[in-house]
Amino acid sequence: MKSLKQYLAESEKSYKFRLRSINEISDEHMDRIESHMKKYNMESMSACKKTIMQPKPRGFGDVGPNEVFICDMEIKLPATPNALQEEICRIIGCPMGNIIINNMNESEELWNDEIKDEDQEPKSVLADADYSDAEKVDHSENYGNEFVDKFVKAQPKGELNTEYKV
Repeated sequence: MKSLKQYLAESEKSYKFRLRSINEISDEHMDRIESHMKKYNMESMSACKKTIMQPKPRGFGDVGPNEVFICDMEIKLPATPNALQEEICRIIGCPMGNIIINNMNESEELWNDEIKDEDQEPKSVLADADYSDAEKVDHSENYGNEFVDKFVKAQPKGELNTEYKV
């Protein structure tokens, strides 16, 4: 039988986050972040990687062409991405919109906050009098003379001839 210490050692969780920034993260900034993350019992932090120049970096809104600096970190104590983002922005002295921190367990689709193409002019559904986008439905199956004739023919013969007196 396992001891309590063994169960606790096996149940240790780690929380992985990805830091993305459009500001360059220098070695001095990395040292500051690492020393601050000690309060979360940081296990590891990868070196920052720089992406190629992107016309619209994903998740940063309309900042124009920019490179994105990415580093991954793993901590043992639970924390929210928003709290980490606020603390890291305060540490390195950059605006909140220039850094994004996401939980690695989230789907990357959730990281997208891109605005769809603004080139297409939106169409008003209410202004379409013909309902061109509406599904075409054959209503003769649900009401009308043809429906009533089919319904009467489908009834058992005993019920058609029964007369009820009130």
